[in-house]
Amino acid sequence: MRNHEIESWALSIIDRVRSGQPIEDQRVELKTCWPDDPKKAARRIAGHANTARGEPILWLIGVDEEGRTVPGIAFIEFASWYSAVKASFDELAPEPIALQVPVSRATVAALYFETDRAPFVCKNAAGGTVQREVPWREATGVNSATRSQLLRLLSPLQKLPSIDVVAAHLDVDAHKSNEGKQFLRNAIQLVLFLTQPSSQTSVIPSHRCTVSLVVGAHNIFGPVSDVQFLSPQVDNINASALWVSITGSGLFEVRNTTFAHFDGSADEVYSQPAHIDLKLVSVGHDYSISIRIDLPVRRKDGEKRGHWGIGSRYSNRTGTAVPLE
Repeated sequence: MRNHEIESWALSIIDRVRSGQPIEDQRVELKTCWPDDPKKAARRIAGHANTARGEPILWLIGVDEEGRTVPGIAFIEFASWYSAVKASFDELAPEPIALQVPVSRATVAALYFETDRAPFVCKNAAGGTVQREVPWREATGVNSATRSQLLRLLSPLQKLPSIDVVAAHLDVDAHKSNEGKQFLRNAIQLVLFLTQPSSQTSVIPSHRCTVSLVVGAHNIFGPVSDVQFLSPQVDNINASALWVSITGSGLFEVRNTTFAHFDGSADEVYSQPAHIDLKLVSVGHDYSISIRIDLPVRRKDGEKRGHWGIGSRYSNRTGTAVPLE
C-alpha cells in the first residue's frame, strides 16, 4: 500500500472517531499514547497480526476513541522504540511503515503492518518452562492461540482485492417537504477499478456495503447501505443493483441517492469540500475494503445546487462506461 493510501485510511478512521461513529474495521487499533512497555506492545501487535489472516493492520497513536478527540502524540525516536518491541519476537517481527499524519494542530503516528508472514511468535516475558507463545487477539484482549485458532491461521482467506478510484462525483440540491422541512438530495457516482491479487473472483453484495458523506464540518448522512452497482458489458464482470461479481480485474460503478434532513444553509454547504467514506465487503472475507474519497468543489457560478468531483463523468446507458466531458 502506498503512503498516501495509508494516510487516507488513517484520516477516514479519525473522521469516524471525531463524529462518534463506531470503528468497525477489526484491522485497526487506536492508542491515545505510545505503549510504554515494549514486551506488552509486541504481544499485542503479534496477536493483532495473527488474527488479521494475511490482511494489513493499522495502528494509530494519538487518537482517543472514547473521548472522540485527537490529542496527537509527542515525537519519539520510532526506530529505537520499535527495536525494543522487536526484541520480544521470536525470529520474525512484522515490519511497519511509520507515517506522521497531521490532523488540525496535532500529529498522529500511523503504523502500517503487512501480516502475510504470520504466524508471529513472542518470547514469554514471564520466563519459566514455557518459552514462546502465539498471541491471538479476541475483541480488545490478547490470549494464547487455541488449536482451532491456529488452524484458521494456517488456512487464511483469499487476499482482499485493491480498489483504485477512477472518478467520483457528488451532486447535492435542497428540497422542501410539505411540512416545510429542508432536505438535501445527495447523488453519488463512484467509478472504481478493482484489481485482484490473483485470478480469483470477488462478489460484493450491496447489503454488506456502506457509504457516508461529510461536507465541511457537516456529517450529511451515513453510514447507509443503500448502494447500487453498474458495470460495462464485459465477460468477466456481472452486476445488478444488488451485487457485482468480478473475475480478475475490471471497472465498475457504485451509486447512491440519499435524502437527508438538514437545518443549515444549503448555500454554505455547496461551497465546502466534501469527502465520501465507502466500505465494500466481499463474500468470503472477514475484513472490509475502506476507501476515503476527497472531493473538491466543482460548482459553477450561478448554479443552484452543489457539485463536487474528480475525473470525468461516466455513463452506462449503452452498457459501457463512457467518459462524458
